[in-house]
Amino acid sequence: MEKIESQKGKSLLLINGYIYRKDKDNNDGSTSWRCCRKDGCRGRMKILNDNILSSIEHNHAPDPARNEAAKVVSTIRKRAVEGVEKPRQVIQLSRVGISMEVAPHLPSSTASQRTIERQRKRKHLPYPNPGNVTEITIPESLQTST
Repeated sequence: MEKIESQKGKSLLLINGYIYRKDKDNNDGSTSWRCCRKDGCRGRMKILNDNILSSIEHNHAPDPARNEAAKVVSTIRKRAVEGVEKPRQVIQLSRVGISMEVAPHLPSSTASQRTIERQRKRKHLPYPNPGNVTEITIPESLQTST
């Protein structure tokens, strides 16, 4: 059982070749997870304290290669924000040691590079969005014209 972060920052669970997304928190303290496949898969799992309480079968085969690819992409996103390496270095270091079965499931280098740029841009916004007009502050360097 391994947790990674989705593209939108939500938790994903990787178990036995399947990818689950969080469905809801139950009243008994457990958490319900559902399969990420959009083709009508009814696969679900109920977990309490990292113990599987119940599960419903999937209508497709497990895909461990896709899980490995999801881990690599999640690693790229984390390293993009935490590190100061160049995008190409982040991509190369994240792809070290992947198998030939995983490679076709990975995004292209240019797509990964854009992902890194987007992650860095989101984390380093220079000015927050104001709630109203009185909260707008214009820096001195932008107040003078030439």
